[in-house]
Parts: sequence; structure tokens; C-alpha cells
Amino acid sequence: MDKDPSVIRAEIEQTRERVGDEVDAISYKTDVGARASDYVDDKKEAVKRGATHMRETAANNPLGLAAGGLALGFLVGTLLPKTHVENEQMGEMSDRLMDTAKETASEAVGRGKQVAQEAVDAAVDTAKE
Repeated sequence: MDKDPSVIRAEIEQTRERVGDEVDAISYKTDVGARASDYVDDKKEAVKRGATHMRETAANNPLGLAAGGLALGFLVGTLLPKTHVENEQMGEMSDRLMDTAKETASEAVGRGKQVAQEAVDAAVDTAKE
């Protein structure tokens, strides 16, 4: 059975392409530097995607941002020293208000730390993958 020369040429070209692909794959497997570089690049991209996701999540939660800002304001307010006039005018109510503000701020800071830790853990997990 004689084959048409154009069919033979096409088969030879397909074989060349397949062998070329296999040589490229073997070359890549033996090039540890290139593989390590690709691995690091993949992980950097994963961390960037995670950071972008965290930013988008924060931007999509304005109520959480407002509550965090309010808690931060309370915290700063509690750190400022009381004035003599404030003590005179507000008295015990000022003390109760400050105690409540400190407690609220403390809870907000604790929650903020928890959210930050979860974000770090997610970024580390993404980087490990």
C-alpha cells in the first residue's frame, strides 16, 4: 500500500510537533531554576489575589468599616486625658460613658485582631497552595 506523499509529510510534521513538545517538557522538568521561579511566581500571584479579595471584601462591607472607625474614635477619645471642666460638668456620667467606650473599643480591637489574623491565615494558606 503506497501512501500519498502529502499524507506522509503531514504525519512527519505531526510527529515532529509531538516530539518537540515532549523535548520541551523534559527540558522544563530538568530545569530546576525555571521550575522554582515559576513556583514562586505562582505563589506571588496567589497572595496578590488574596490581598485583592480582602480589599474588595472590606470595600463591600461599609458597615464594618464604619463600626471599626467608630471604635477607633472611641479608643482615641479614651486615651486623651480628661479635663477639669469635663469632670465638673459630666461627673459620674462621664465615667460611665468612658468605661462603656473603653469596653466597646476593646471589643472592636479584639474583633479587628481576629479578622486580621484570619486574613493572614488565609494568605498563608493560599501561599502554601
